[in-house]
Amino acid sequence: MRRKALLPLIGLAICLAAALVFLPQGAAGSKPPVHGTAQFTSGPLELNASLTRSKIAVGSDGRFSLALTFFAPDRRPDDRPDFVPADKFVDLVVVLDRSGSMRGDKITDARNALALLVDALGPGDRLGLVSYSDGVQVHTPPILVTQDNRRVLHRAIANIGAGGNTNLGAGLRTGLEQLRQATFLDDDMPLFRHEDCSGCPPLSGERIRRLILVSDGLANRGVTDPGSLANMARSAALNGWSVSAVGVGLDFNEHLMTCLADAGGGTYHYLQEPQAFADLFLKELHTARRIAATAISIDLYLPRGMSLEEASGYEITRNGGETTILIGDIAAGSTRTIHLTMRAEAREEAEYLLDSLAVSYVQENETRSQKLEAPLRLAAVESEVEASMSYAPAAWERKVLHEDYGRLKEEVARAVSAGNKDDALAAIDEYRRETTAENSLVGSDRVQENLDADVAALEDSVEESFSGPEPEQAVRQKAAAKRIQHEGYMDRRDKSATGY
Repeated sequence: MRRKALLPLIGLAICLAAALVFLPQGAAGSKPPVHGTAQFTSGPLELNASLTRSKIAVGSDGRFSLALTFFAPDRRPDDRPDFVPADKFVDLVVVLDRSGSMRGDKITDARNALALLVDALGPGDRLGLVSYSDGVQVHTPPILVTQDNRRVLHRAIANIGAGGNTNLGAGLRTGLEQLRQATFLDDDMPLFRHEDCSGCPPLSGERIRRLILVSDGLANRGVTDPGSLANMARSAALNGWSVSAVGVGLDFNEHLMTCLADAGGGTYHYLQEPQAFADLFLKELHTARRIAATAISIDLYLPRGMSLEEASGYEITRNGGETTILIGDIAAGSTRTIHLTMRAEAREEAEYLLDSLAVSYVQENETRSQKLEAPLRLAAVESEVEASMSYAPAAWERKVLHEDYGRLKEEVARAVSAGNKDDALAAIDEYRRETTAENSLVGSDRVQENLDADVAALEDSVEESFSGPEPEQAVRQKAAAKRIQHEGYMDRRDKSATGY
């Protein structure tokens, strides 16, 4: 599908550098073979880079995709196959919406979930609690979850009530200040240590710092501009922390919450029902304990005639010839694939060389960088048949099922949210036509199943959201739009796997 990128972006601190060099085929010397895959497999983070096709036809639109699959193995000593890597200590700050719309089950379920979170944390972890409505209240700064401090935290949670408006920006800013405060704590003198902690685990070494922002409504006090709020979240990623955003119910801005999570290097969660608070908090804690690398970033240096159009929905920052994409973190034992949708001019036969590609990230408080062991090459050829035979079936199949279908869901969600049934169905029809045509060349059974079953189910969801009395339609459309958008987000950022 031919779609514009959803968000222009932020990239940051650490880089995956890719130099793409344009080489006319007529240049002197023997023509190198076309390679569609490359990798590095040493170090704490592994990468496999694969083109979905290694050739494009002269005169075509020149689009192709590069799949970057990251894997963070659980490292075990060779002589200890039963070794289980230790969980990391966590500094966690929860920023909770306590505006009037949170009254009733929402605030009750949030308090219950926070109480469970306190009980799940260990004496080597820190937890800070911030809430916001018209103003902001710091219930506790980041404190070690010792036995005495558990009682402090439980009392603070029990006293959180709801009322007022939604000053989300002030809550986010204060939460980040509290997280920053944790970085300056003396491990021997943590805040609110009310007991002898000589038996507590040592606090030195790598600590994972994470902020979870919860909202059930629209930011309507203080800073409300999405770009300004995203800049706040970005400051966390610049420090090697992460911001996850949680939208509750049907009245929050899912696009803002997605933007905050992307900018902050975390995850956006959608909770239609507040009963799911507890599972979500515990899932975030479990993921944080197992983080293998943070601030993973991709830098591309694009030559004349080549452009990057999308990056799995992540925002893209361009600075002169440098293009940067921040994709956040990865948990040990997890795999994530990011698809870069690109375009190369195909006016004549040519070869594009992708070399010096490296991944940069933070691990154990140090910035690390790794490079591919071989370059990638894309060729523009006269023969359409030759180009059509250059698909890498597995890479193309995954790109369709995660990137293309996820992008379709996001487009359908926008149309449903705007009340445009015809636009939603037209987008589905276009996806079906284009994917069917391309799959006639590749022959993927899984893609055919997607066309036969998943696309039909998506169509049914659209039809259902526009059925019944008008007042009911409005509620159905809100629910469908948020659910479908979140599914697309999880697919494109590849966060559907265990741990995210």
